[in-house]
Amino acid sequence: MSTSSRHTGTGRSGAGHAESNNVEPRRRQPLDQVAPAVMVVLGLMIVAMLLLGSQALPRVRTFSWQDQAVAADDVAFLLTFTQPVDPQSVEQNLQIEPFLAGKFSWAGRRMAYTLEAPAPYGESYKIALSEATALNGKKGFEPFQSTFRTRDRVFAYIGAEGEEQGRLILFNLTRKKKTLLTPEGQRVMDFKPYPERDRILFSAVDIKKDTTGLASAQLYTVSTGLGDDIQLPRWQFWRSSKPLAAGSTELILDNQDYQNLKFDLSPNGQVIVVQRVNTENPADFGPWVLMNDEPPRKLRTEPGGDFKIAPDSLSLLLQQGQGTAVIALAANDTEADPSSNNPSETTATQDNASDELVDFLPDYGLTLDIASDGSAAALVNFNQDDPEKRFTQSLFWVSSQGTEKSLLDTKGAILSAQFSEGNDICTA
Repeated sequence: MSTSSRHTGTGRSGAGHAESNNVEPRRRQPLDQVAPAVMVVLGLMIVAMLLLGSQALPRVRTFSWQDQAVAADDVAFLLTFTQPVDPQSVEQNLQIEPFLAGKFSWAGRRMAYTLEAPAPYGESYKIALSEATALNGKKGFEPFQSTFRTRDRVFAYIGAEGEEQGRLILFNLTRKKKTLLTPEGQRVMDFKPYPERDRILFSAVDIKKDTTGLASAQLYTVSTGLGDDIQLPRWQFWRSSKPLAAGSTELILDNQDYQNLKFDLSPNGQVIVVQRVNTENPADFGPWVLMNDEPPRKLRTEPGGDFKIAPDSLSLLLQQGQGTAVIALAANDTEADPSSNNPSETTATQDNASDELVDFLPDYGLTLDIASDGSAAALVNFNQDDPEKRFTQSLFWVSSQGTEKSLLDTKGAILSAQFSEGNDICTA
């Protein structure tokens, strides 16, 4: 018995020993084999970059207007260099054809060139920098060349003859191309282009259904097909889309309950103000505001006449009596008393509320134009308080600080005045 037990025990220990001898050593994974080699290669590359990087020639890394169609509000372009360069060497060798006058400014490796006047539309430009000197004194430069262009020269008008009569037409002077934007059967009364030129806001009547002209006008937008001039940064590739074909219309405001009269479009293209009259109650008239894709909202103020949206797109200059009111366009809702449970009180509170009156100019009854930067306005004084000038109209230049300058006195009517690109006023 004991002998058998001893043999049995010895057998088990021998089996265990044999099993331990049969265990294979751990194999190295493929990643373990490749990692050291990759680290060595990366190390060599870093050393090479440190040793040779200073030998690389300076060059232009980015040009902000490269292959773009720039607009009148694009007043400066940027050149970014790979390493600091001598500003004087760049300013002496930079060439733009056709020439565009401007001023240089620097911030480290970045150079800005600000135009003295907007680049003329309908032109293609070449920019070149043949040489420049690095600040470390080493000679050599990688020559740079690029191109850009300005937007096509286009204008819109209302046709007067034949199949063009009453239709909105876009004419491209650069490409000598005419496009009929609105369909037959619509008579366009007035229009305002959007700042990006991709659409035009217009009022029109359906001559097949209506014969009352402005009284039955509706507001529409129509695409111009010029959206391809608007280029997004390359890194925003997911936003790129083909522009709508010219002539695609969309109804903005109908004439179901109100007659739509004069309208204006804000400089940023996001606000529309329309003078409207209730078809059932002529005493219910005044400006309405459309903004931020919200339903039309009547401006809560005293009735007025002519109006114009300010350059900030936040306020409206509205003729009231013999003066001009400056009214905020954003809604100024008056909250009802939270303790009141009477709906009629809440409604009455809202009806009695008025939009914010920012300012009132008692001496000027008409706004003809406003400088693009909001620094001044061209205003008309009807001289109703001056017996000697009772039948005379006076044109004034009025700054945003309140400075007044008389420009013209006439016994006729002053029809228009306009600020130039440099915000210098001219009259007609």
